[in-house]
Amino acid sequence: MATIETIKQFEYFKNLSNEALEIFIKNLSTNVLKKNEVLVREKEPQNRIFLVESGELRRVKANPNNSTTSSSTSTTSEGIIVGHVKPFECCGLLHAFNVDPAFATIEVISEQATIFSIEATKFVELFNSNQTFSNAMFSSLALELRKQSKIVRTLQLQNSNQLQDSRLKICFFDSREWVVSSFQSELQKLSFDFVFKFVPEKLSIETASIANGFDVVCVFVNDFVGSEVVKALSSYGVKLIALRCAGFDNVDIEMAETLGITVVRVPAYSPYAVAEHAIAMLLALNRRLHKAYARTREGNFSLDGLLGFDFYGKTVGVIGTGKIGQCLVNICLGFGCRVICYDIFQAPCLLNREDVKYVDLDTLFRESHLISLHAPLTSSTHHMINNESIQKMRKGVFIVNTSRGGLVDTSALITAIESGHIGAAALDVYEGEKQYFFKDCSNETIADPILKKLLSFSNVLVTGHQAFFTQEALSNIANTTLNNIIDWQKGNHGRNHKNGVFKQ
Repeated sequence: MATIETIKQFEYFKNLSNEALEIFIKNLSTNVLKKNEVLVREKEPQNRIFLVESGELRRVKANPNNSTTSSSTSTTSEGIIVGHVKPFECCGLLHAFNVDPAFATIEVISEQATIFSIEATKFVELFNSNQTFSNAMFSSLALELRKQSKIVRTLQLQNSNQLQDSRLKICFFDSREWVVSSFQSELQKLSFDFVFKFVPEKLSIETASIANGFDVVCVFVNDFVGSEVVKALSSYGVKLIALRCAGFDNVDIEMAETLGITVVRVPAYSPYAVAEHAIAMLLALNRRLHKAYARTREGNFSLDGLLGFDFYGKTVGVIGTGKIGQCLVNICLGFGCRVICYDIFQAPCLLNREDVKYVDLDTLFRESHLISLHAPLTSSTHHMINNESIQKMRKGVFIVNTSRGGLVDTSALITAIESGHIGAAALDVYEGEKQYFFKDCSNETIADPILKKLLSFSNVLVTGHQAFFTQEALSNIANTTLNNIIDWQKGNHGRNHKNGVFKQ
């Protein structure tokens, strides 16, 4: 039951006379509400004035966009918190003279709350019949107007943040300085305004939550986007997986399509970069440039052990004749090599050339002096270089892999190197590279016994997945990735996207 002493603790009513307060109290009803109970709901008619004696309530405004908001404004899963009502505060005064929909939902957040209330019609009657009451209420209404103005300013700030948040948000995983600079540089050339977040972590089930609230994740070759990760990304609101590479063997395409997530890739960024790196590695191994460099720095100019052979007239086997493979074919022809190729999808531009010939895989293994791998990693190409295929190769063959590490059974490769059956191996990719590549491990002990063994051979050259790493390639990767995202934003989703990846 309300008392004069209790009501006088409310700012709006402290100046009322005891006589006016007695009349006011007679019209009050008392309610005790428990936690999460709602006093009034947004948009429902608010026809009562509430006085909170104890407990705490909050005002929650529905968020129509249900989007991530600025950290300066609190949110619940249902909406935006625009204010609180604490003991000896009132709400609903501005509705007294004009019953209209509630501005926000008011709900109890303490364990319980004791609330006095009066019908708006009764309040107006008191206002019109008692001069002392009406004078005090004019002062109180002025205070309430100032309070509501603060709430409006909070919402204006919130709306401003939502406008900012309406920009497409992209989270870049496995980001390095060169990723940041290349994408920011390309974004400046476009008329689109995106929100970028660059994180060094690789995408995995443990790090997927970083993408919470983002529309797009941009991933690289060593990010893991398996079925559980795809499910997690979907639950966080991700609608597009943008690969900044050509390969997509690290993504569960079928799960993404099932969940309505579009997957796009960069089918060609700079095929010249990868092809040139493959040739550079073969040349370095053949002419022992890595050994010569180390010798001459120590003043040793001996030629012993540095003997190579001419590329001219040798047979080069190219496995995979996409854009990169085609570039490598042209480079090898420039050296005067004989070029033979294998691909289940034969390139029309090579079919009618007299200086290039498609052969079956066994023939390529048997006749090639040098073999360059440019095939995608699929279930059918996994470990295509294995004990059986190596035995079909000529003794002393050179192998270069700038495609995917999983194409090569590394244990079989090591055995063949140790026996001398393979003359040299150039590896820009490695099946177990995720633990080491793209970071400085010079102060660590390489724990991977297979990688450690590879690095111990003088006729094996390993580079850290750098074949793509040229200025032109980085620019093209960023440009194509951003345009992939723009095309998706324009409505080209799933199988309608020109660079989309989906289950055949």
